[in-house]
Amino acid sequence: MKNRSTIYLLIALTFIIVSVVLAVFEVKKTNSDDKNTKGETNSNGVLNEQTKNAGDVIIAVLPVKFGNKFDFEFQLNTHTTELVYKLEDIASLKSDNGETLTPTEWEGDAPGGHHRKGTLFFPNFNSVPKSISLNIENIENNNLIFSWDL
Repeated sequence: MKNRSTIYLLIALTFIIVSVVLAVFEVKKTNSDDKNTKGETNSNGVLNEQTKNAGDVIIAVLPVKFGNKFDFEFQLNTHTTELVYKLEDIASLKSDNGETLTPTEWEGDAPGGHHRKGTLFFPNFNSVPKSISLNIENIENNNLIFSWDL
């Protein structure tokens, strides 16, 4: 009787462990798929945040729209390298009509450390675009493009 109980207990524990592992992988896959797709607006008309990886650096970008002007809130995180990137020097913003802008200002944490956040400011577009692409060059030897349909 004791052996039978032990077998049932082992089967139940195995089932629980497998279920938890599968659930964790599914959540990670879903979060990865959601955050790396082309950005859209949510039901409140606000542009969605996008997150991408560049080597060991995780970059989250949230656009803040004001008509034909866009600013971007950034969070950069890593645990393996220093975040020495000057976003105001390596970013550009392009509209669907081909107009390209360079940032006017970075307001936030200075380069260095493992965690940075701040806002990257851009000038106005000449006209209101239908879509935008934020390009970030050479983070961990990767060029990133964050795109949103407006």
